[in-house]
Amino acid sequence: MKNLFIALYLLLLYPCHREVHEYTILLKWNKTFEGENWNYVLTGFLWNLSYLGAELPKGCVKNMITLETDSVHFKLDLKYAGFNKQALGNMKVILDSLKLSEEFKTKGCIDMGRFIMITQNSTWHYYKLTGVEENLNLFKKKYKFSEADQYLVTSSGVTKENR
Repeated sequence: MKNLFIALYLLLLYPCHREVHEYTILLKWNKTFEGENWNYVLTGFLWNLSYLGAELPKGCVKNMITLETDSVHFKLDLKYAGFNKQALGNMKVILDSLKLSEEFKTKGCIDMGRFIMITQNSTWHYYKLTGVEENLNLFKKKYKFSEADQYLVTSSGVTKENR
């Protein structure tokens, strides 16, 4: 009888109490060369998120990225990435639009490379996610610039010529 009660609780009540994450999406990794493996891909993907402003707190990967059993698809939950509130809100807009795409509707996932292109390599998305000013004039107004110090490099480990 006790087992029946636990089973009913798990089936009927537990899902109602689970936290729904609005910041998740299923991505697909398409292997591109023979030596490529999940650890390489994960490292590169984490670098990409850090370039977008994710703080990537210690231990976040286990909550943020769940590799599916096929070792090709992975669930990304950006709630754990360490984005500030504004960036996370902007990321939600991007995720929502990706979920409305034909690719997501037909395949149930988004290609990881497309995700990177849409977030990091789309100028306007990058600006919104990182908080960078939209143009040079706004950038200059935000910061004070003084006369730059000049240094003469006479010995370089990169080139044989002086620079």
